[in-house]
Amino acid sequence: MGLLAGVTASYSQRTADTSYMKMDTTRARPATAGAAGRQSRGANGPVAVSKPKATKDSLIKNIRAVFQRINSDSTLREVSLDPETMEEIIGGAPDNGADVTGYFKNDSLRKIVMSFGPSYGMKDWEYYYDRGQVVFVYEKDQHFPVMKDGGLDHERLVVGFEGRFYFNKGRLIEKIIKRYDRFMAEEVDDSYIKDLLDDVDGYAQALRRQMKKK
Repeated sequence: MGLLAGVTASYSQRTADTSYMKMDTTRARPATAGAAGRQSRGANGPVAVSKPKATKDSLIKNIRAVFQRINSDSTLREVSLDPETMEEIIGGAPDNGADVTGYFKNDSLRKIVMSFGPSYGMKDWEYYYDRGQVVFVYEKDQHFPVMKDGGLDHERLVVGFEGRFYFNKGRLIEKIIKRYDRFMAEEVDDSYIKDLLDDVDGYAQALRRQMKKK
């Protein structure tokens, strides 16, 4: 299933503008003094004063405030999926285990943390929710370094990839990608972003069901 389809794969299967949104250009007659934020009156009656649309920078600033608020909230209720449910969703058990935990404010899902351990290392995701929608995803891919003899050093992990993805109303508005090596070679394209959102749905639904049982 999308990005998680490879978590049970063997090592041999691995391949190694910050521009603003368009503003509303609708012209309105100047408002009279003291009328800011209200309708101004033209020769033919009231003329609506348009509010400027949020810029990408302001949206990102708001999203950062959301996930900072979530991470600082010690009252969130923690719910974890059992191994059987995770294996059913994944379609198998990763070599190095898996963990999926949701954090709820009352009945509202605010955050999901997922960790999967394929044979080559560890993959982690953090999903942050606002008003029921994903607004931010942090992804980290770690792998066991290759030794001189061609084997893997299972005693340590090195970070090969980090991704930060910002969403507004289900649409990607910014991505920040850091590649520390070429171990993770997948292209972060539209299909990748779609999988990033689609893959979490099954876990979110399972966590909500688990929450209702408690």
